[in-house]
Amino acid sequence: MLKPRLALAMIVKNEAAHLARCLDRIRPWVDHMLVLDTGSSDDTIAIAEHAGAEVRHFAWCDDFAAARNAALDAVADYDWVLVLDADETIVAGGEILRRFIADLEPCLGRIAIRSTFRQENGEIQTSVSRISRLLPRGVRYRGRIHEQIAATLPHIDTGVVVEHSGYLDTDKSGRNIPLLQAELVGSPQDAALHYLLGREWQAIRRHDEARQHFTESYRLCLGRYTWESDLVVRFLQTLKACEAFDEAVAVASAEQERQQHNADFFFVLADTLLDLFIRQPPENPAEVAMVEQCWQRCLELGDSHAEVEGRGSYLAAYNLGAFAEVWNDVPKARHWYGMAATQGYAPASERLAGLKEVE
Repeated sequence: MLKPRLALAMIVKNEAAHLARCLDRIRPWVDHMLVLDTGSSDDTIAIAEHAGAEVRHFAWCDDFAAARNAALDAVADYDWVLVLDADETIVAGGEILRRFIADLEPCLGRIAIRSTFRQENGEIQTSVSRISRLLPRGVRYRGRIHEQIAATLPHIDTGVVVEHSGYLDTDKSGRNIPLLQAELVGSPQDAALHYLLGREWQAIRRHDEARQHFTESYRLCLGRYTWESDLVVRFLQTLKACEAFDEAVAVASAEQERQQHNADFFFVLADTLLDLFIRQPPENPAEVAMVEQCWQRCLELGDSHAEVEGRGSYLAAYNLGAFAEVWNDVPKARHWYGMAATQGYAPASERLAGLKEVE
């Protein structure tokens, strides 16, 4: 029996800064690399050819699904296709790919994508998303922007891990927002489009616009989508940024049961309540204790239940330390800072040193 063949398919434009690293890392694990260029003016094409990839060309038409499908059409003879972007680099699990596709019934293979991004305070954080990118022959995409797989096959984790650096050095909102707005004109009741637009506005700190779309998406989604937990977390973040605390508390109260296993939810809820209590000091001490309880719940759940790395571990522990320090509970602060410091979080080590100086 012939072994199934695996191809890489990606669409690119002016990706000279990232492409060589991406192709060098994936080359040992695939039978063929297809790069579909949508109009590069830098050295992207030369880099792709030098790396051994087949290069084809596509006239950009403001439709990501059309471009993805053209790339898939170019490798239609292959049994499986791995879809990556140029700013995504495989860091673990490449050797798993062959074993994964051997004698496997058609399914959608998920990979873990670790994305690095910058918080409003300048701090660098990492989030992990599990997205189906290993596709069997015949699967195609739909959607002009933030394209989705048009298939109902089961989703199975592959164990492959990819690093995504694009959020740090590129602002794509100027491209994405007009495309999403154009989609929304024809589908104004599409919860996913409102969610995606909210994310784009949130990324550039246009919180009022983000709030409008998150509100609409939350109203429309009705428990039908896998991304709703992320919507709730982002909605709370945006309401906090807009100082709409009453609405944030109402959303959190409605969602608390559904989000019991979502460390991101409890982390953001703690931040929101803390901001609220700074502005409106509560009369009941039990309300203040809720902040601490939320971060403790994050630790109970751990990072396996968090999209943002650290919210189920060192970030929650650090915040518990800072919270204890504000209340002059030095032993408790030392305990939580110590926990975060042992996990390599430098700010916690600095706070520990500061406590020793005070003592």
